Amino acid sequence: MLKCLDADKNPDPRCHLESALEVLANKLRKKPTLPCDPCNQEESHADALHRNRATVLTPKHCAFRGCTWGGSDDAHLLEHLIQNHSFEFEEVSTEMRNMFTNIDIKSEGIVAAYNESIAVAIRKGAPLANYAIDRRSFAIIRKHCTIQRWDL
Repeated sequence: MLKCLDADKNPDPRCHLESALEVLANKLRKKPTLPCDPCNQEESHADALHRNRATVLTPKHCAFRGCTWGGSDDAHLLEHLIQNHSFEFEEVSTEMRNMFTNIDIKSEGIVAAYNESIAVAIRKGAPLANYAIDRRSFAIIRKHCTIQRWDL
């Protein structure tokens, strides 16, 4: 009979990184693409989950359970993650150092680990889609894109 190795006994460093990312993903809210609920910081914003309402969301937010941080851009999010959650990334950082020698763990590594842990958390359930997320996406697109009108 063929049996898979336990993750902790597997010699493949990718398996160790995957396990560390799973641990990190378990520290996020169940719906990490939504900011926390002001009344319950362990859960996602309840108003944002309404199907017929487009609640205004902050452009960026922290997905860690219990964290209320919200901001305007990726630079501020990275600064927040480094200052407030760097200890959460220790296991993933160790595994990344074992695999990659040319990565800056303090910035690129944290961004990569954070984004992948969100992806791991999202893959545990059905995709989340609602008006609040659409509204935030359109606001970000408007901020970064300029549409030029061409007169024919």
